[in-house]
Amino acid sequence: MERLLRGWPAQANFAGEEIDVILTIRNDGSFDYRIVRRSNNEEFNHALESYLRQLQRIGFGPHNRSRPYEIEVKFVAHE
Repeated sequence: MERLLRGWPAQANFAGEEIDVILTIRNDGSFDYRIVRRSNNEEFNHALESYLRQLQRIGFGPHNRSRPYEIEVKFVAHE
């Protein structure tokens, strides 16, 4: 999962922009997301949401917990 989250295609022209997201991950690896803090750059927001929608089609690997769990992720664009 961490590899997928770190591999998002942030571009250098967004360097320093940040978005906070909560992921709710179900047993089968499928997930929903909720953005809790957006960047001031709408283009960056749109690019990240598009990436998250792509990941939803793939999902993460299944886990053994009896119920979904939530994690908070801070996406930060780097050069």
